[in-house]
Amino acid sequence: MNTVKETFEFVSGAITSFRDTGSIFPTSKWAAKELTSPLRAVASQSSRNILELGPGTGSVTVRILKDMRDDDTLFICELNPKFMKVLKEVLEDNKDYQRHKDRVTFFLGAAQDIDSNLKFDVVVCALPFLNFDKETVKSIFGKIRDLSSPNAVMTYYEYIGLRRLSKLLPERQERVRELEPVFRHIDLAKTGKKRIWLNMLPVNIYTMLPTALPDFEATTP
Repeated sequence: MNTVKETFEFVSGAITSFRDTGSIFPTSKWAAKELTSPLRAVASQSSRNILELGPGTGSVTVRILKDMRDDDTLFICELNPKFMKVLKEVLEDNKDYQRHKDRVTFFLGAAQDIDSNLKFDVVVCALPFLNFDKETVKSIFGKIRDLSSPNAVMTYYEYIGLRRLSKLLPERQERVRELEPVFRHIDLAKTGKKRIWLNMLPVNIYTMLPTALPDFEATTP
């Protein structure tokens, strides 16, 4: 029942706020598994602070909770109040959430407004960067860099072919053209890419080192 409700609420919410959602359907379990792969990499001895940006109604959140250890913390940042409400309702019936709930923080607002004194070891991001203008993308990635611990790892996704398709659409051409130098700098921090076909729509999932991101203000026009 939670899956049905999650899908319905995500679709209805995405239709009314597509710019900030960037998708009409929740992330598939296969894409969610790849997005959370850093949590299942060689385990460190210390606790991990995890940041999730853009959880929507929780399709990736539940996988994060499944992979969390008992000393990990999770900070969930969601801009859409409706999604945040549904997310909390969905998680209340989740056994992994019940196990970790004392170490989960919900933040309703933009990523740029997160307290810069916080530091995270793993960042899982589902923000639709191709929907944002250049300055917004720069400010979000700059904030992620500032929030990251020295050895932090980040994952995020982009729909396969969307950037190329956007260049053909008059209403998106200029924005994508302005974003290209920003993405070139982001590429310098990437360490891996995995293509996931079992998603609506298929996605490329990227792994990167946030602290390797450049100073966007100094390196991009």
